[in-house]
Amino acid sequence: MTKFKNLIEKLSKLNSSTTLPNSSAEHAAIVMSKMFDVTNQSIKMLVGCFDGTVSEKEGYKESLENSLQNKSIALEVLFMNPPKNNSIVYKMLRDFRNNRELKSTVEMKTISKEALDILNTEIDNSGKEFHYAVFDNNKYRFEENVETYEASFCFNDKEVANRLIDVFNAAYNKSIPLP
Repeated sequence: MTKFKNLIEKLSKLNSSTTLPNSSAEHAAIVMSKMFDVTNQSIKMLVGCFDGTVSEKEGYKESLENSLQNKSIALEVLFMNPPKNNSIVYKMLRDFRNNRELKSTVEMKTISKEALDILNTEIDNSGKEFHYAVFDNNKYRFEENVETYEASFCFNDKEVANRLIDVFNAAYNKSIPLP
């Protein structure tokens, strides 16, 4: 795992435009943690339910929390499934959403049928559920297999990132705000 962490560190420092794969919950947490660390403005996340398989791995919560506390990040989270109420990350995001003193903003919604139709029409994943996150309009991680965490990611690809943002925004606008 140390080799993978070192590679991710190097790619982020280089602002690399190379697209690479990852294929485990551990790798997912490492990539997401680094993406949180190097993000300065916005994060858009299409997630399952924050069941903890990735979000409770070492570094994930801490990096997300640090970014939201110390920067002015606009975070939008779209849940494919109802969020797990016992999720540490979900609880943290709920607290941040309600904290008016925080520089960052946190908004969360759950997907509607209309929004799901938009996602499935705009992104061909053979009808299988997928997750993704886009950071600062140029970084992304796209998970095409939510069971094995097989994904591709890149620290500097505005074209793909903007395409994912457009699809996210269309679905997000048709989704249901979480109380």
